[in-house]
Amino acid sequence: MSEDGLVVVIPTRNRADLAISALKSVLSQSAPAIQVFISDNSTNNDFRSHLREFCDGARDKRVRYLTPPEPLPMAKHWDWVLQQALSLSEADHFSFLTDRMLFKPNAIEELIGVITAYPDKILTYMHDIVDDFTVPAVVRQYTWTGNLYEVPTTRLLEMSAQSIMYDSCLPRMLNCIVPRDILRAIQERFGSIFSPIAPDWNFCYRALEMEQSILFHDKAALVHHAQDRSNGQSAHYGITNESYRSFIRDLGALPLNFAAPFPEIITVWNAIVSEYCHTKQATQSPKFPEVNLDNYKRALALGVAAIRDPQRRAQMEVLLSARGWKAPESVEPSSPAPPAATEEIASGIDSFSANSLEFQDAAEALDYALHQPRPKSGGSTHETLIQGVRKPLPRELFGRYASLIPPLDLMHDGPAGYQEFKDSGEEFFGYYTGLCRLKPDEKMLDVGSGVGRKTFLLTDYIHEPGRYEGIDVVKAGIDWCTERITRTNPCFRFQLVDVYNRYYNPAGRFKAADYKFPFARDSFDLVVLASVFTHMLPEDVENYLAEVSRVLQPGGRCLISFFLLNPESRKLIESGRSSIPMSLLSGPCWTHNPDAPETATGYEEAFVVSLCAKYSLEIALPIQYGSWCGRSEFLSYQDLVLAFKRPR
Repeated sequence: MSEDGLVVVIPTRNRADLAISALKSVLSQSAPAIQVFISDNSTNNDFRSHLREFCDGARDKRVRYLTPPEPLPMAKHWDWVLQQALSLSEADHFSFLTDRMLFKPNAIEELIGVITAYPDKILTYMHDIVDDFTVPAVVRQYTWTGNLYEVPTTRLLEMSAQSIMYDSCLPRMLNCIVPRDILRAIQERFGSIFSPIAPDWNFCYRALEMEQSILFHDKAALVHHAQDRSNGQSAHYGITNESYRSFIRDLGALPLNFAAPFPEIITVWNAIVSEYCHTKQATQSPKFPEVNLDNYKRALALGVAAIRDPQRRAQMEVLLSARGWKAPESVEPSSPAPPAATEEIASGIDSFSANSLEFQDAAEALDYALHQPRPKSGGSTHETLIQGVRKPLPRELFGRYASLIPPLDLMHDGPAGYQEFKDSGEEFFGYYTGLCRLKPDEKMLDVGSGVGRKTFLLTDYIHEPGRYEGIDVVKAGIDWCTERITRTNPCFRFQLVDVYNRYYNPAGRFKAADYKFPFARDSFDLVVLASVFTHMLPEDVENYLAEVSRVLQPGGRCLISFFLLNPESRKLIESGRSSIPMSLLSGPCWTHNPDAPETATGYEEAFVVSLCAKYSLEIALPIQYGSWCGRSEFLSYQDLVLAFKRPR
């Protein structure tokens, strides 16, 4: 995620008090780099003035108050404000927060941690509910594990077609964070990001059609409240309020549920199915299964049973019966999750469900929902329901170091995976403190510091007067390390070196064969070059080795990785056991690809030994040979050479 971070869009209409509460829930978050666009679609000037005065009075540069040129229907308003946010902000991620939703304390910081790790995916998250439509108010908190899942969009579409009423991980924009590129792609494909009648569900099915998978964070980040002022909840209970009347007026001639199989049945689920069918028809996508009509009727019957107006409920029952529905003796709401096996429950797997806690005071219920989470579950049956694949979160692997770990797309300096990143860090920390005997107060230079793969564990080890200097040719890595590591660890510094590299810095101004490290003579106790000489040609290697010797103090040491060619490694290469087949390029240099030698270069061991001696570097024996060529006994993947600078 870029420095511009996350934009939270809050659309509102004639509910200034709720919009202010929603805004406060964002501004109270500890996460950096949040922008808030609050769009006031009010038809009431008093509400509009109240909200504008609050935004102006907040004097917070993160907040932008907007109003459309004229009051707009919901879907057009949502589309207008999101287009405004996309054009006025450079942020790379966007989220909606309706005025009847509040972020839980510290929720955004946790979500930003996920999108930083997986910047190209839609991230959805759960919400708890305060049903304050009547008294007593009821708090409903869902089973949660805190796990992150990658969920195939085909599974979510299948669930909708089967009328499995499970909306926790469906990306409705008001429960997810979406990358800019995906929003732009939806705009280009459909001509708008939202469309009537239910813009949240319309967005959902457009996104599911275009993406192969989404991420689902199995934890409630939001609390949904003020149900008595919701047009959707009004429709659910069949009790008309002002929000619902306004919603219907704005639709004009557009009929409700126009694309649903039975459009005359007025329930929330039918509005959802209408958006499913509308997107299915518009795209003609084979990803959308046909709606299972038996399950559809059953789901409609559940919605009709929830209608509290007896006359309207009776009317809907007649219409549904005319469609062939025969009601059983009783219609009981069913759990969205499949029944859990006894052994699953015994092993700590909870059946996905919501608790039901009653409060006489709605404000007390809301406070409880925000600050008293339901206990975490070790597992939940909805993992089986959504058929998700669990994905690692940086905080699970790295603990207090999680904020230092880059997203996968920045991991240019090795395998792009969190476990691999952690393993590399632990491996090299062991070499630094064991093989190289680095002390906390010593000075270290890391040539090719990457994105901190070999650095993050050192942040709790090196301290003043010791220091760490990292140099690299990739600007993105230097920027990440400076922002994440130097900001909290000032004795760690990172510099961009503008050296030409065919793959990582093709516009570099300097040749590696001529470059001088930006440090004085005798500056460091330890210099490290990991996977640097394995991508350099002989004249470059010699110059860098001369620079290593120059900046090392007498008695200082250097740790350098190579692909060393000697009788053993040549024999293994000839036998086909090497993971990197190599052939002689010229002189002492071997390569994996003669057409692009820097892809991987190896050197005759005798050449490395003589070059080290030339620059007063005495190799500590034995050399720690690696597994790259197919050895059965090894220390690391590459060959590690530890050398000491001889006294003058």
